[in-house]
Amino acid sequence: MNTTLLGPPRPAWHQATPMVSLRDGRWVKQLALPPGSYEYCLVVDGAWLPDPSAKETTPSPFGGVNAVLRVPPPSQPDTVETQRPA
Repeated sequence: MNTTLLGPPRPAWHQATPMVSLRDGRWVKQLALPPGSYEYCLVVDGAWLPDPSAKETTPSPFGGVNAVLRVPPPSQPDTVETQRPA
């Protein structure tokens, strides 16, 4: 495997982001994403593949499968309600 990209579903392939090889067979890419649902594929040496470690997938309109990543909103800090002594 020479090139691995993290890509949005086709046809937006030109927006694919290069990933970094850890040289042990794993590839990584760190992104700051706002909350939401994201579909993506891996582009490995030019071949579009679903992420084998994805917890969720959805059918692609092109006949394949897209991986789905859900980024939750930031958690709210816990609040504690108290009453002041009279």
